[in-house]
Amino acid sequence: MARHLPNILAISAAMFISLSCVNDPQECGATAALNAQGLCEMVVATMNWKPPTGDSETTGDVFVSTLPTNAEVTGTVTTDVMTTGAATDTNSTISPTDSTETSMTTPACGDGLVNGEDEECDDGNMMENDACLTTCKNATCGDGQIRTGVEECDAATNNIDPKSAEETDDCTTDCKIACGDGILSPSEECDDGNKDDEEGCSNNCIEPRLVFVTKSDFRPSMQDDFKGGRFKGVSGADAACGTAASEAQLSPTKWVAWISDGSSSPAIRMNSDMGFNGWYRLPDGTNVANGYMALTAEMLDNPIDVNEFGETLVVDDLLKAWTNTKPDGTVADLNDHCSGWTTNDDDDEAIAGDIKETGEKWTLGVPRDCTNGFHLYCFEVRP
Repeated sequence: MARHLPNILAISAAMFISLSCVNDPQECGATAALNAQGLCEMVVATMNWKPPTGDSETTGDVFVSTLPTNAEVTGTVTTDVMTTGAATDTNSTISPTDSTETSMTTPACGDGLVNGEDEECDDGNMMENDACLTTCKNATCGDGQIRTGVEECDAATNNIDPKSAEETDDCTTDCKIACGDGILSPSEECDDGNKDDEEGCSNNCIEPRLVFVTKSDFRPSMQDDFKGGRFKGVSGADAACGTAASEAQLSPTKWVAWISDGSSSPAIRMNSDMGFNGWYRLPDGTNVANGYMALTAEMLDNPIDVNEFGETLVVDDLLKAWTNTKPDGTVADLNDHCSGWTTNDDDDEAIAGDIKETGEKWTLGVPRDCTNGFHLYCFEVRP
């Protein structure tokens, strides 16, 4: 049934409209404006429905004839929602066409609606372990609440820098249980219980990634025949590394050759490792670089001169590795790559690195003709 509501509002499922009888636009203030009926209108919550145009009395009061048929909320006005103009009616009730009535109260945290600037979220529950706190603020590391499935711990202002964590119950500033306590937590690949960064497990509790130079040398070809020392293209070089690792019974994971053609490069094929901050390590336990950033910073800690079986290659003139790759892992030359590593003609050439070098020449040496058989650098990559 239609109701005449002096000076007040229309309500639907998630909205308020406040109307007052005024004639001067300046009386509306900065957050409201005169509508087509000369009434002061202010939106005080997110809304998508307004009273039908023309449903107003000559006095300026609003006459609500109907609400949308999909309106789920009706209301008993329990508080003034606007102070501009005449006093509002705090007792009128409005009903949708299905005559269902629900009590409407002042917007508040926990009502399931994001109200005003004070609320960042509102999931309508009183749980502290989800994305929205009971204060209607977004959950963050450091708020003192452990978010299920996201955080391992949260000690609020007592969270400490991971590098200074020592006790088993330390919680770090990224809301993870401290590395180095000897307890393997979900975010750790390993934890050897010490702070010796050069042992089997890094100070970041990350297992090392293996790297080696192949025992066999390879020539670019139109076919893959790894035992015969031939590989085709960048994918063939990757496969040759995988075969070598398998024969040496190394980790059954993804292997990438440090080699580039005109488009594909280690920086692309090792993209999942760009955030890696553990050690790149030779099969004999020698460290090469501490993390991907160090690997691609031109200077290695030690040369990559150990093969998949843990044997150090003997120095000779053939201690080269096909690369065509800059120290940062990107393509070195758009043309010097033996026609995409598919030919061993002496008319073509490609850049090779010097296996005994630790400076940029380990990968960025001089071009050599494609008839040569050189080694391949192989890197373990994990998802």
